[in-house]
Amino acid sequence: MCIIKQYFTPVNLSILNETKIFTLSQIASCLLGLHLLPQIIVGLHSQTATKITVSADGRPVRVPDVHFRLLFAHDKDHGDHILQLGILLFYSFSMFSMYLLSTSISETSTISIFFFRSLLGICVGTIFFYIIAVLFGAPVLQLMTPTMTWSIIQSICVILPLAASRHFDINLWKRVYALNDSRTAFELCASWGGIGSTVGAWFGACLIPLDWDEPWQTWPITLIYGGSLGFIVGHISAFYRVRYLLRKDSNSVLHTTFLIPKTKV
Repeated sequence: MCIIKQYFTPVNLSILNETKIFTLSQIASCLLGLHLLPQIIVGLHSQTATKITVSADGRPVRVPDVHFRLLFAHDKDHGDHILQLGILLFYSFSMFSMYLLSTSISETSTISIFFFRSLLGICVGTIFFYIIAVLFGAPVLQLMTPTMTWSIIQSICVILPLAASRHFDINLWKRVYALNDSRTAFELCASWGGIGSTVGAWFGACLIPLDWDEPWQTWPITLIYGGSLGFIVGHISAFYRVRYLLRKDSNSVLHTTFLIPKTKV
């Protein structure tokens, strides 16, 4: 009984709760914004006019063909619309949830500065990931729209949180991503989510060369779904890592603040 009580004893609830809110909001932004809602909005009304079937007496009959495309972002007629709407919703949900639900972020930045940083970060990140995709074999111009689509989504997963919420500092990016030295719960969640998204996209790309001839192997669908899965797994893992560190070490640097470490970056 003492062990159970000790395990559930609140430890720095303000930071832990803010970490939980940030984690859940980012996961919900990805699932609802990038995948579920746009496919419902675009997919539910999509249909072809007619199809030919066979009646009971063997005669061909034309009937309305309603085909709900809730799971087919690769659909040639509606796939682009689904992804474009998904990018807009993913960005909007992520931005508003970060700013409105995180006390630390809203207290350290006005909304105009917050959005300016986010847009600048996405622009830089899109160029960066586009170059990376080309270096790994994507056509420079032939598939520009799909490659740009993936680059924007990847920027939202990897670049957006830190770019929107912190002042630009090359040492910060180097410390968080290259050295894996996160000093706040926010840095840990943002970096693990970004790394998870990158790893997931990498594994998703491995499915494209397989000779299965499946429509969902179209570039860059597997990267988007793999990156989304990695994004979610990274955030969940980060939350449990933060909770573990807060319970294990009362002097942990994660105890300072949720967003900005008190120690000098």
